[in-house]
Amino acid sequence: RIGILVKGRLECIGTAMQLKRKFGDGYRLEIKCPPVRATELKDFVSKRFSGELMEEHAGTMQFRVEQTGLSLATVFATLEQARTDYEVEEYSFSETTLEQV
Repeated sequence: RIGILVKGRLECIGTAMQLKRKFGDGYRLEIKCPPVRATELKDFVSKRFSGELMEEHAGTMQFRVEQTGLSLATVFATLEQARTDYEVEEYSFSETTLEQV
C-alpha cells in the first residue's frame, strides 16, 4: 500500500493500481519527427486524440491524451499512418505512470 502525505496530512492510501485508477489522467504519447514537420504533427495529434502538448524539445513532443473512448487498435493504426504522413521517426503510447499522477 502507498500513502500520500501533503503538508503532513494523509491525503490518500491504496495500492499503486488503485491510485492510478483514481487519480490517473489517461495516456502519454511521446512522438519524434523532423523539426520541420513538428507544427503539422502537433495539430494532427491535438485534433485526432484531443492531445494536450506537455513538453517539446528538438522534434520530440510529449502529449497527455484523455482516456475517453479510445480503442488501442485505432490509436496504433493512426500512429502508423502518421509515420508516413508526418515522417514520424518513433513513438511511444503508454498509460500514465504512478510518478506522473
